Amino acid sequence: MSGSIAAGSLTEIGYVAEIVFGSTPVSSAFQRIRDVSFSVNLQKEAYQSEERRSARMRQDIRHGYRSVTGDIVGELSQQSWDDFIQAITGGTWASGASVNFASVASNSATNRITCGSANFPTNGVRVGDVFSVSATPAVAGLTDRFFTALSVGVSTIEVEPGTIGTTATASAVIRVVGQKVEIGTTYRSFTIERWLTDRSLYQQFKGVRFNQMTISVPASGLVGVTFSVIGQDGTSFGSSVASSYTAAPQTTPFAAVNGELYEGGSVLGLVTAAEITINNNMAGPQVVGTNLTPDLLFGRFADVTGTITILFTNATMHNKFVSETESTLILRLQNKDALDSTTEFVNLILPRIKYSGGDVDDSPDTGITVTMPFVALKPLTANTSQGTSSIVIQRGNS
Repeated sequence: MSGSIAAGSLTEIGYVAEIVFGSTPVSSAFQRIRDVSFSVNLQKEAYQSEERRSARMRQDIRHGYRSVTGDIVGELSQQSWDDFIQAITGGTWASGASVNFASVASNSATNRITCGSANFPTNGVRVGDVFSVSATPAVAGLTDRFFTALSVGVSTIEVEPGTIGTTATASAVIRVVGQKVEIGTTYRSFTIERWLTDRSLYQQFKGVRFNQMTISVPASGLVGVTFSVIGQDGTSFGSSVASSYTAAPQTTPFAAVNGELYEGGSVLGLVTAAEITINNNMAGPQVVGTNLTPDLLFGRFADVTGTITILFTNATMHNKFVSETESTLILRLQNKDALDSTTEFVNLILPRIKYSGGDVDDSPDTGITVTMPFVALKPLTANTSQGTSSIVIQRGNS
């Protein structure tokens, strides 16, 4: 009987964008994904007759509305999930700003980069951005690494402590690294195929939209990502609709030990866990005459929420919940400790958050922890340094 049962370890998952919701793929070349688990399945409503019968047996049951639900679970790495992140946000990946300034000065004592003739927010530099400075000739402590904009003023940018040298240069280009995506209103749908490679059997799920994404950062271990999807329909097992499968990117999965978490512009130490979720609250209308929803639509809000759990050292964080103090959150995940032109990273920027709880766990067996759930809000119009989105995701290594 060896080999008679399909092996889950040999399953491949591929996807392709659709032109028309639920039907027409953009291409027949499918993209492989690097999943840990795949629980997407076809669901059907069941309608049972409730007629009373003296024989005490039910006489009729039939299938009703069809739908697709489930999770795609993986490990977060740069480039591997770009299409899904774009679909979750409803935005479009776009290159960051790049501006040439006549003079730039950096100061290691204040951790600031200054340009008197600049208006950094107007020029497209936002809180949380990873950016580079380039000049000729190169300047040690300025042009040889990347920086994170912890706060942005009209003419100054505050960066991480201990990462910058004191110097001045006559001319320099400040460039926001890689690409960014933020909350938008663009709908995207996909055809996803499950391939049982040891049985040469395939199942397709069509009209799949990405409803929720959760990024989970443990204190020890790899960073996880879970995509919850909903879709219009699924097929029985049969032949593939893909002409080929493109290999998945082979970038390095992120581990929390290489990341940085900034809260209110300062490094947040002693974090035992962090989680960020984007939920589109999608739903599909049901109509008479078909067992398929005509579309799956965004809910009223794209809710961005999360939780930070930290060891209790002082009352600062807890007091932000008590006093309803708003803050910023920057979670940068990278494949190594140094942040430079060879570093692969994904940067999650929440310019304006408010804490909705502050539960203290004073277990006698471990250090006291505080669990701080939060909600991300749309930045205030007056604060142009925060941009316009409740979450911005930046990724790149060049």
